[in-house]
Amino acid sequence: MGDVSKVPYAEPNAWQGFKSPYSTESHLKFRATVRRLLDGLMSEARQYEDTGERPSDAFVQKLGAYGLLAVNLGPGPWLASFVLLGGIQPAE
Repeated sequence: MGDVSKVPYAEPNAWQGFKSPYSTESHLKFRATVRRLLDGLMSEARQYEDTGERPSDAFVQKLGAYGLLAVNLGPGPWLASFVLLGGIQPAE
C-alpha cells in the first residue's frame, strides 16, 4: 500500500509527480505519512474486516493516538492546537 501505483490514472496525477493546482506539498506529506502508518496497521485491520468483528478499543485508541480520528473533524477552534499527520496545520 505504501508505494504510489504506476498504473495510469490509478492515483491522482500530483502523487505521480505531475503539477496540480489542487495538491500542495503538505497533501503529499500527509498521504505519505498516512500510508506508512496504515501499512503497520493493515494486518490487524484486515483481521477485523475478515471476521466481521468490531475493532477492539485498543485498536481504535491507536488510531486516535496517531491522529487518524481527528482528521474526520471539521474546521473549528477545537483543532487550533492540534497538528495533523505529516505536520499539517489545521488551517490547511
